[in-house]
Amino acid sequence: DDNAAESDIDSAGDTDSESEGEDEALDEEGVKVKDFDVHGAVTDAKDTRTRTTSRNLRIREDTAKYLLNLDPNSAYYDPKSRSMREDPFAKGGIY
Repeated sequence: DDNAAESDIDSAGDTDSESEGEDEALDEEGVKVKDFDVHGAVTDAKDTRTRTTSRNLRIREDTAKYLLNLDPNSAYYDPKSRSMREDPFAKGGIY
């Protein structure tokens, strides 16, 4: 009986240590899982999605490599409207 009680305590202790390990496990953003509460989880999850979205999307004015104007006599890429236009410097002779 004493051995059975000790094994129950040991097994209960094992589950506690396992659950503590899970609580201290880090998610992909490096935040401890146990730091989230019921109300904060929604806000934090929303922030995570926002960070992921902003990390994966290119800023509109950031010109992609294939749109850089390598030839000064070619068309001009306007980053604000995201379209190709005539070279605005063609008549000005800036080049």
